[in-house]
Amino acid sequence: MQIDEAHAFQLLKPAMYKILRAMLGKTKVLFIDEISLVSALLFAQTSANIQMALGSQKPFGGLSVVLFGDLLQLSPVNGNPIYEEVSERFSIARITRAPCVTYRLWDLFKMFRLFENVRTDDEAEARMLMEVREERISEETENFFKRHFVIRNSTDAGIFDEVDLLRRLYPEKEIAILAVRNIVVNRMNEVKINRMEGVQQIRWTSAYYLYCQRMTDFYVTLVSNAHSDSTISNFQSTLPSTLRFNRPYEVALSSIIYPNSQDLISNNMEADGRYENEFTVVFNNKKVKCKVQNCSFLTPSQLVEILNYTYQKKVKTTTNSMDKEKDLFTYKPLFHSVTIENLKHVTQVELSDR
Repeated sequence: MQIDEAHAFQLLKPAMYKILRAMLGKTKVLFIDEISLVSALLFAQTSANIQMALGSQKPFGGLSVVLFGDLLQLSPVNGNPIYEEVSERFSIARITRAPCVTYRLWDLFKMFRLFENVRTDDEAEARMLMEVREERISEETENFFKRHFVIRNSTDAGIFDEVDLLRRLYPEKEIAILAVRNIVVNRMNEVKINRMEGVQQIRWTSAYYLYCQRMTDFYVTLVSNAHSDSTISNFQSTLPSTLRFNRPYEVALSSIIYPNSQDLISNNMEADGRYENEFTVVFNNKKVKCKVQNCSFLTPSQLVEILNYTYQKKVKTTTNSMDKEKDLFTYKPLFHSVTIENLKHVTQVELSDR
């Protein structure tokens, strides 16, 4: 997150200083790891908050501080590295809000270099790692990487195939996959789970209502042997050996969806008196009832298109608005769920049980 002048060296709430004081009351030494990721501003703000909590003018409230890390590895996402001065644009904020902070904290530290490479005992590997660390890759190392570490298939499944190959080639090594975003992690976990033998996958899905904190219903989607030629006579799905619930639930089979089948939206009345094809939206404090025409859909994406079309058409007619309203419903393929977007003019959405 980018920090601007208005938020730099902001004082914490009194309750936070109280908590910090209780946590550090008996602390003598503060250890900070991965120091290359810490910016000069974050470092100074940390010292300021500890000083305020402990009521001390000394850097870090008089605590001894030990830093660990490799300054040639990842640098701070935002801001100057820890060994540089805090940017001049934060000078006024520092002077007015945290005058107790030492101008250049890095000068207070003494550096100890570690020369033993504990990552590998192989001299060639150690040399290549050092070249990468210092950004001076030789032609020999570059050719080695191209031969051994270029992924031929960069799809999710292809990456796992590459990992399996590396494990066969180097059985003595630990192979890990690093992903920069949670969505990639979730997608690759899905691939890995689907490859496991004898594992029944369960997906938990729910409908998201605005301002609704808890759900009373949930659905378990079970993978089956269903395919395009399936009929009700050969359909099979195996439940996991154990399903644990944290409270009593009524358990029932909701529906069986066959591949290439159509799901219908009809005007049947439900037990609570509402209709299956209706949903209500509170738009600009006005209750708007949206009614879906009798239709069918093959995929969740088609259902979302139908719902958004119905919502936009009804809102436009009811409010005489000429502006195209944003989509209210979104389908999340990764989680197999339809979610409701948080729109400016919409404060509540009521859906039928269907």
